[in-house]
Parts: sequence; C-alpha cells; structure tokens
Amino acid sequence: MLLRELLVGLDALEVLGDPGVEITAITHDSLQVGAGSLFCCVSGAHHDGHDFAATAGAAGVLVEHMIDGLTVPQIRVRSVRESMGPLASALYGHPSRSMAVLGVTGTNGKTTTTYMLESIAKAAGMGSGVIGTVEVRLPGKATSGNLTTPEATDLQRILADMRDRGVKVVAMEVSSHALSVHRIDGIWFNAVCFTNLSRDHLDFYRDLDEYFAAKLSLFDPARAAAAACNLDDRHGVE
Repeated sequence: MLLRELLVGLDALEVLGDPGVEITAITHDSLQVGAGSLFCCVSGAHHDGHDFAATAGAAGVLVEHMIDGLTVPQIRVRSVRESMGPLASALYGHPSRSMAVLGVTGTNGKTTTTYMLESIAKAAGMGSGVIGTVEVRLPGKATSGNLTTPEATDLQRILADMRDRGVKVVAMEVSSHALSVHRIDGIWFNAVCFTNLSRDHLDFYRDLDEYFAAKLSLFDPARAAAAACNLDDRHGVE
C-alpha cells in the first residue's frame, strides 16, 4: 500500500517527504523494521522510539516531533500510540471486520472465559483463535504470550494472520492497560464481556475508579456491537 493511501482518514498534523513510498509492514519495534516498514516512534517509560528512527532503516516514520537529518518520509501526529492501531488495521485490511472478535475484560477470569469461548466455537465447527496471557493460538500455530494484550501493531498482524488461516471466531483478553495505551484501537468487536473488578493494578492507576474507567472504555458502541456483564459484581451493574 502506498503511504498516501494508508494515511487516508488519519488526522496527520504534518507530512514531510514523499508519500508515494510503498509500505508493506508497520511496527513499533526498531528490531523488527525491514524494507517497506513504517516505524512508529513510541515514547515509552524507558526508551523513546524517536531516538532509533535514524538507524532503523524504515521506509517511513510516524512521529510526534520531526527528526532532523532523516531522508525518509515523516508523518507527525498528536499521539503515535493513538494512531498506530488504526494505521495497522488499515494496512492489513481491517482484519477484525472479517471475523467475530470477542473481547473479555475484568480483573480475574479473562483467560478461562476466552478458553470457554474457543471451546464453544470449536464445538460449533468454526475455526477459532485465542489471544491472551498464556499464548496466542490459531489453527496450526501457537506462540507464548508475553503481554495479556499484544501491542497494537503486533495485534493487527496477528488478527490478519488469523483471518488468512480461516479463523472465524477470535476470543481475546483485553487488559485495562491495553485500553489505556490504545492497543486495541482499530479493532471492531462483535461482543465484549466484563467478568469482575477487584483491587488490582493500582500501581498503574491512581485509584479503583480510574481502573474501572479504563475497563469501561471497552463498552463503547463505536467499538463493540454487543456486551455481556457479570451483574454479580457491583461494577458490572454500574
């Protein structure tokens, strides 16, 4: 896909360089950059992707501030994290729209619930996939998980792989952290599920209300068609 085609619909603040270059992959990891890659310069807690842009060898870079001396196109956006999920979705042909993606969030029970959903899909004779804490599993392939919900660029690539392998139902764990840092942006969910909420992850959130607000953001008609909530949990009622 040409870079200019990929940028359609993106609220870019500035584009520097030739938008006619071919983009074949998108990544936030400088070690995964190859010919044709769009490198997303994420500013993390310990490292800033902008510092690796000059040596990554990408065909183009997505940035929050322009970088001097680069000869490849630069696309400046307000937030790289908010932009890279939708961009990756567009590059891979919006894979979540081709399958029934079921998102499960909650402090406890996410893995168990996704495995139950996978079992139901298999019993119904439907190709299924799982994305979660233990592993990413799809027909003929399984890899260990290192994040409950993979980073946005990896997640869209995984969904595209599942689609191409004939998966019809994807059961996916959605962590509060993934919601807060926009990992699932660009995904359409056929249904989402809330299991429960307890006092956990308060090292990342200021209090339980902020933690709940992160979970709540999954239940938005703009990203999900239906929802199931555990009403035995007071937050499920809320």
